[in-house]
Amino acid sequence: MKKTFAKVISLLCLSALLLTGCNAGGSQPPANAETTSAAANTTAQEQSTTAPKEKVNLVLWYWQGEMEELWRNNLLKDFETANPDISVKLEIMPWGEYWQKVQTSMAAGGFPDVLNMSVAFVDVYAKKNVLTNLHAYIQKDIDMSKYYEKAFQSVRYPSIDTGEEYGMPWAFAENALFYNKGMFDSAKLAYPDDTWTWDNVREAAKKLTNITDKLETTKYGFVSSTDYTFFDSVIYSYGGRIVSEDLSRCMLNQPEAVAATQFMVDLVLKDKVSPKPGVLKQGFDSAFQTGIVGMEVSGAWMLDTMQGAKDFQWGVAPLPKGPKGRFVRAWCDSMTIPAESKHKDEAWRFIKFLVSDKGQTLNNLQSRIPVLKSASTDPNWLQPGISPVDKKMLLDYLPESSPFVFRGGWGEWLGALINEVDPAFAGDKPVKEALDAATKAIDEILAKNK
Repeated sequence: MKKTFAKVISLLCLSALLLTGCNAGGSQPPANAETTSAAANTTAQEQSTTAPKEKVNLVLWYWQGEMEELWRNNLLKDFETANPDISVKLEIMPWGEYWQKVQTSMAAGGFPDVLNMSVAFVDVYAKKNVLTNLHAYIQKDIDMSKYYEKAFQSVRYPSIDTGEEYGMPWAFAENALFYNKGMFDSAKLAYPDDTWTWDNVREAAKKLTNITDKLETTKYGFVSSTDYTFFDSVIYSYGGRIVSEDLSRCMLNQPEAVAATQFMVDLVLKDKVSPKPGVLKQGFDSAFQTGIVGMEVSGAWMLDTMQGAKDFQWGVAPLPKGPKGRFVRAWCDSMTIPAESKHKDEAWRFIKFLVSDKGQTLNNLQSRIPVLKSASTDPNWLQPGISPVDKKMLLDYLPESSPFVFRGGWGEWLGALINEVDPAFAGDKPVKEALDAATKAIDEILAKNK
């Protein structure tokens, strides 16, 4: 899924920037959320003397996933019971179809009232006036001290620090090290823990890799690649960066990033513990789930898939440390209100319910951390002794996490990074040469997206 995610994001971000037939005025906040609500209440009171209030039917888009049954049977029913004047129609679509439909709606209209939003697209759609500015709603109804503030950075536009919110975070996930316990047991290796470095990964991967007499690799110890859930964290753990903090230039050809990339490429070409690009046709996550790969770095969203794995013992450990420490990335899921919605106040009532005590509990999130602090420390979520994963570990490393910032044409320059650096992982180009080419290409994209 991760490679598909990167490709979809790259294509959609690029096409979103090219589309011009977008709704105007969507980036402006409601003049005053409180005034709007008061006016709506006054109107409703006036109408109640002559006719019953008409029920509002909200449409919610969500991409296909583990939440569908839970939302239909629990969350939406409870919301509608508490809000009898509103009904919610949940429309579920596969990931690729979902974003294609969003793109079509940008050009032709037809958005829902509530849109589940990947943080990869918040700035793109906010810039195109597709999304409603939710800052006034959040200021009125949300006590920020009760929520993980970091989650809000990725939904702010134009600046993650001083901008305003165009989405309401409701959960987030971190990246972590997934490992096959059976393969570790067979190799008589201790399981990864929070003391591990990337060198520990390399040494363990050597013992987990199985190469036949015909020099055919039947099992790989690890997956090293340009996948953003892995590549980014290794670069930063070496003290490097992909782009500068002000998004003005690419820094992949700097010494720290070169050293980090050389380490990752050596895992493939020198140590031969990881496949070259394109070898694993089924994708990294599937290769791990079928026992072809002993370890991989992935987002915690994979926990949902792994929960249903049978006859497969697996574990999750914190990301290993590099020379400059551990660098954990966090991604948040957010709900947005398209600018063309005619029911913004009612849509906000649903979103507010989703992030309330009851809404966060009803979600019963498995792979994602609830954005409400009290829900994340609730035994119903932590499930000590029940969950195969120590969820408290995910909370423990929140202070070390940094929100993944999707800015400066991220989708486009991610595509450039993959195109220019994958040849180094394949052994077709020296690392420094590949990084110089990537730096040049990304610099041009950053300049275009200032």
